[in-house]
Amino acid sequence: MTRAHEHPAYKEGFRSYRKNKGHYANPYPPGSEGRNLYERGWIQALKRDPGKPFDGENQLPRGRSPSEADEERRRKEAKESYLKRKGR
Repeated sequence: MTRAHEHPAYKEGFRSYRKNKGHYANPYPPGSEGRNLYERGWIQALKRDPGKPFDGENQLPRGRSPSEADEERRRKEAKESYLKRKGR
């Protein structure tokens, strides 16, 4: 039995965090072991990044994946930019 940190999906998630500068894009299907291990590796890389403080609770919004949180933030920023240009 492979330990989590030795699994290819875990290593892929860990490397992805650094390669993609923190952008989360899990290629594994929801509910799969690979998805879980990829996320575990990604989170471990995040925790070890000295440039980003991690408090264990508030880094990611509950109930949403990191990519969903990013998308929501982008929509909010686009709306605010639009309203600012319109003078509202």
